[in-house]
Amino acid sequence: MFEIRRLAAADLEQAAQVVRQGFKTVTKEFRLTMENCAVYGMFMRTERLILDFMKGELMYGLYIDGMMAGFLQLAKNGDRVSLKKIVVLPQYRCQGYGSAL
Repeated sequence: MFEIRRLAAADLEQAAQVVRQGFKTVTKEFRLTMENCAVYGMFMRTERLILDFMKGELMYGLYIDGMMAGFLQLAKNGDRVSLKKIVVLPQYRCQGYGSAL
């Protein structure tokens, strides 16, 4: 059983950890580093999520057995909403959680 819920400011440290862990596999595969791709999710700082949250961006966590296993971030610009980030931890991939987010 899983749950998707809108995140509060208190959830952002955990969300940043999920983003970093979730993007780690691609970081290794493509040999991404702070020097060649500093904006990539693997290098996400909690402060960046806090700034985005304060701008009103929408953030959701996917919880499996009470643990955050996925993250979704949407940016709003007037009536327009765009996907900014989506990630599911590697051990939960290919099980439909990304589609649920």
